[in-house]
Formats: sequence, C-alpha cells, structure tokens
Amino acid sequence: MQFFIPFAASEAQAQRILKRISDNLRAYGYPLNQGFFYQVSYLFEGAVVSDTVGEASCQNNEIVLAIFRQSEEYLICTYSRGVTWGTPMVAQCKDVQLATAFNSE
Repeated sequence: MQFFIPFAASEAQAQRILKRISDNLRAYGYPLNQGFFYQVSYLFEGAVVSDTVGEASCQNNEIVLAIFRQSEEYLICTYSRGVTWGTPMVAQCKDVQLATAFNSE
C-alpha cells in the first residue's frame, strides 16, 4: 500500500497534515523514529482487533489518520486522539499480532 493520509486532497496537503500530527505527538514526548504503518492487528480487551488507516478505529470509531511505530508501541491516531489534541491510542508491541507498513516506493 502506498502511503496516504485520508481526506488529503493533494500530496502537499497530506504532508502538512502529517507534520501537524508529528508535531502534536512530539509535544507529548513521542520520538516517532520507526516509520508509518498502514494497518496493525493487536490484542485489545481480550480480542484481536485491527486498525487500518482510512477506516474506523475499533477503539473510538473515528477514522484512523496515521499509525506510527516506536520501539515498544504503535501509536494509532484519529482526529480526537493524537491529531488535533490528546494522546494517540496505543497498541503495545507485545500485543501486536500483525503490522503492515506502507510501501517505501
């Protein structure tokens, strides 16, 4: 899957949105040094669930706009969790069953 940001009308707009998300997460102390992901399946409240960029999150039913990876966790960002305010939803790496990165092409 080629990298994209949902609802972005152009590559330039996608880059501006990505910068805003990154700046917000860094303000909360997340270093964001391990790339962007398209999808992550993980254990949540006793069941394996999946969050995918461009689809509704299983945790808050908002569209997932970005997923980042850190050394110990995946950061799942929706409008009200990590994009415009607040911290992202977190999936611990130990709970992740499958993660799909965006293509680097």
